[in-house]
Amino acid sequence: MRAPNFTIAKTIWWIVSGENRKNAGHDTLIKMDVDARNKKLADTVEKSGKVCPKGMKTYFQGFDSSSKAYWNVRCRRGDYLLLFPRKMKEGIGIVNCDVVEKAGYPCWERNDQLTY
Repeated sequence: MRAPNFTIAKTIWWIVSGENRKNAGHDTLIKMDVDARNKKLADTVEKSGKVCPKGMKTYFQGFDSSSKAYWNVRCRRGDYLLLFPRKMKEGIGIVNCDVVEKAGYPCWERNDQLTY
C-alpha cells in the first residue's frame, strides 16, 4: 500500500482555503481556531468605532473577483460584514448586515456572485 501523497493534500488545502488568492487578512483568519477568529473580527469592528464587545459567531462567505474576502461576525448588538481587500493597505470595509441585506445581499449565506 502506498503512503498518502501529502503534496496533493497540501495543494487541495491551498486551493480550498483560499490561500492561492494571496489575501493576507483571509489567510490569517482561516488558520485561526474559532474562538480566536471570533475575537479578532470583533476587535476589528470595535476599532472601527462600532460596538462589538464579543464576537459570537463568524462565517466566511467567499471572495469577489478582486480577491476581496467577505467575512461575517455576529456581535451582541448586531451582525457585520467585513471586507478584507487583497492589499491590506486599502483598508478593511465594515458594514452592518442590516444595511447589506436591505441592498439584497444577505449575510450568513453563500452567494453565487462570490467564489470559494
